[in-house]
Amino acid sequence: VRALYKDDVPIEEQIPFEVAQANFYAAARDGLDATIKWKGNEEQPVKQVILDDLLPRAEEALLAEDIPEDEVEKYMGIIRDRVASGMNGSTWQRKWVERHEADWAALTRAYVGLQETNEPVHTWDFN
Repeated sequence: VRALYKDDVPIEEQIPFEVAQANFYAAARDGLDATIKWKGNEEQPVKQVILDDLLPRAEEALLAEDIPEDEVEKYMGIIRDRVASGMNGSTWQRKWVERHEADWAALTRAYVGLQETNEPVHTWDFN
């Protein structure tokens, strides 16, 4: 947010509400596989927007706020790796169900157990 508010033209003037709303629904429906209209209303894969625009700007803004560089790299690296792998919490859950079927109690136990390892979701196994 700190990076976006410093733009010469506010983000809400670069992306009309109707486009932002359509982007929201595309991201909710398709996750990291979504295509959205970004600045200039040019369609782009959401992964590209994250990696090429949002993450670099977020890193710069965090460093400007005196967040230690190793922390910024650690957490931005996790996001980069999630985007590269396409794996987030909902994707992991869907893949787990593909392998184990709709055993919601077992899914919840597996998810909670893996959360407690403090490892990022993109590194989790489906067993």
